[in-house]
Amino acid sequence: MNDPENTNQLLTENKSPYSQSILGEYGRMFLLLVIVPLLIFFAIETFSHRYAYIFLVVTAALLAMIFVTRGIPIVRIGILIILTINVASVIINSNYVVDIENSRPGLPAYLLLVCLGLAGVFEISRWSSGKRFNLTRSLFWGLLAAAAGIYILGVPVVMYFLEAATETESDRVVLDPDWNWFNEISFRAAKFGVFGVFTYLGACTGSFLNVLAYAIPRGEPVGLRDSKCPQCGAKIRRIDNLPIYSYINLSGKCRNCQQHIPIRYLLVELIGAAIFGSLFLYQLVAGCPNVPFFETYLHTGMLWMILYPKWPAIGIYVYHSLFMCVLLTLALFEWDRQVIRIRHILLVFFLMLIPASVFTLMQPVPTLAQTPLAFEIPPIIDQLLKLVIGGVAGAVVGVGLGRLPFIKHASTLTLAFALTGCVIGWQGLLQVTLIFIVMFSIIRMISPLWNRMEHRFTALLLAAVMIHHPFWKTMLTWWNFF
Repeated sequence: MNDPENTNQLLTENKSPYSQSILGEYGRMFLLLVIVPLLIFFAIETFSHRYAYIFLVVTAALLAMIFVTRGIPIVRIGILIILTINVASVIINSNYVVDIENSRPGLPAYLLLVCLGLAGVFEISRWSSGKRFNLTRSLFWGLLAAAAGIYILGVPVVMYFLEAATETESDRVVLDPDWNWFNEISFRAAKFGVFGVFTYLGACTGSFLNVLAYAIPRGEPVGLRDSKCPQCGAKIRRIDNLPIYSYINLSGKCRNCQQHIPIRYLLVELIGAAIFGSLFLYQLVAGCPNVPFFETYLHTGMLWMILYPKWPAIGIYVYHSLFMCVLLTLALFEWDRQVIRIRHILLVFFLMLIPASVFTLMQPVPTLAQTPLAFEIPPIIDQLLKLVIGGVAGAVVGVGLGRLPFIKHASTLTLAFALTGCVIGWQGLLQVTLIFIVMFSIIRMISPLWNRMEHRFTALLLAAVMIHHPFWKTMLTWWNFF
């Protein structure tokens, strides 16, 4: 039996935001009376002012949203936010003018902004109708909107006033005269969107790892299977199968049977998003400054690293993302107390060792780095040596830790340490092991945390790797110093 709240939500999605009250009907009449003349005005103004087309496109989109009332409410609200940001940035920027005689945005631009705000009120009203207040959902969307607003709008505004206060005559010569707030906000919105795509790709990967951890031990197919609720067996709809979003939107419950969905699914998706998002920021976009013995690029940033793709850096990013996702999968197997089969072990090492064997940049730390030995080793032999020595050293560390009386089921941990040694070398393995031992000791002293760690030591290793990775090159430099 369907939940009344979900039924109301489905009905609300197909209901016009302006037909819920008499105020909405008058609001739609007002919007139509204002938007239609604005559309004609901006269409005429396009012939005399090259930037008026921005207002024309926004006005046409708003008019279409008034007539086309179907669609997911949160998506419609997102579209309105994007349109409002564009209009607001145009009004702030004096280079985009509609009122040509006064050289500033005229009354039509401000009327369009008012119409967008009014439409947003009705869209939010439709979205919130039939819903109970949910603190988690509100906090999630609030934090996401705040982060986007600060980066896209807040930072440019603050930087504008700081630069205006410290600007000199020479700065005015260097600055691009055609660059303005609208360009800056648009560029930042594009960068935030690209970051969001990479981060959400990590969440999707985490969702897939949840499927792997559930299906493989049971002998079920991974790719050719429908998503079903483990409690009632009902097929999960596509809108309810979106990583992170669906869990929060459903308040962590199955739409059909209203049973709680284990929070582990959300946590794994968030960890996957954190892996892809963090590596994107401090490694890919920055030009891999954390990778030892990797030659940094003269120009970095999203424009130079992605839009003008630097494939070595992108390859390292993908490889390290895959490495951390494999560790996450091993942690899930350990969490469920599943035995790793030989074919799975061979598949893992095949996925990680073949790229590192073919492309030297995937594992750039030489075998003899940070040692007093100075003789040269042929590149091919050196590449094989650092993989073998790193893997063996990791296996030894894993076996040694597994012999501790309070660490049980250490086979997964041994495999994870061996894989870590192969990917980052024996030098990086020592650093990660040190971080692991420090974290292990701290948790050992905290009784409530220690009681939860019986089958989660591989997850602790993943945390140690994620802490170590941004400082990989720096820690090797400290090693030379000492």
